[in-house]
Amino acid sequence: FKKLILNNSSGLTISGTTVNIDQVLESTLGTITNSSSSVVLKSSSNNNAGMLKVASTTAYSGNITAERYFNATSDGFRMIGSPIENTSLADWQFPSTPNGFVYCGFTGSNYTLNGCGGYNNVRFYDESQATDADPDAGLQLATNVSNLVSPAIGTIIYSSAGVNKLSVTGEPEIDDFTVSISKGSADSDRGWNLLSNPYPCTIDWSAFKTSNSQIDNSHWIYSGDAGNYISSTNNIPHSQGFWVKKTNTGNSSLSFSIAHTI
Repeated sequence: FKKLILNNSSGLTISGTTVNIDQVLESTLGTITNSSSSVVLKSSSNNNAGMLKVASTTAYSGNITAERYFNATSDGFRMIGSPIENTSLADWQFPSTPNGFVYCGFTGSNYTLNGCGGYNNVRFYDESQATDADPDAGLQLATNVSNLVSPAIGTIIYSSAGVNKLSVTGEPEIDDFTVSISKGSADSDRGWNLLSNPYPCTIDWSAFKTSNSQIDNSHWIYSGDAGNYISSTNNIPHSQGFWVKKTNTGNSSLSFSIAHTI
């Protein structure tokens, strides 16, 4: 299907087949139930992927497969997230998934630290570990392929040029929840927090920012192809990681809601 839209309080049950969604599977009214079927949000070209859009946190039941295709023109860092609950680095690992990531330098990775020339190619970020003298101290290296990358956990992975087509299966993240963000001091280089779109649907940046006044108006995404960070107020597609900058010192909660999705 291109678009499959449910508007019926009796609901829709999908069973005994494979349903590929090129654009959107949406419930405006009623619950979509996947009963022992394969429901796939397809992605076969850059900047295009199927989405799941729901009107409530109970409007979809069962597993779903979320794909994300990208064709990198150069080696570099990628900012990735997962729209599936309980995803770990292992779910993106090659060769356990076709065209997944090759990992270096931590437990369970494809190559040991010595085999990678002492390099670990996966990063997270913890603002509480940063200092005014060294904000990059907040970068935390992956320790195990069991490290979680959901919900809303931003992950930076160095990968080679060429095609990666990530595919993750499980319960889609459609809950409303909060995550903690912080700014350790008033220093202008502090307050960066690495997140990702937790939903299998595009986030409306304007709606997200309106609900979270404690962050800057723009988000930042690193482009591996361009080799630098890009500031933007564009909407955020599923499986995309991004940085936000907290405007005041201290800790606070950042709200994610399916009401932010479009």
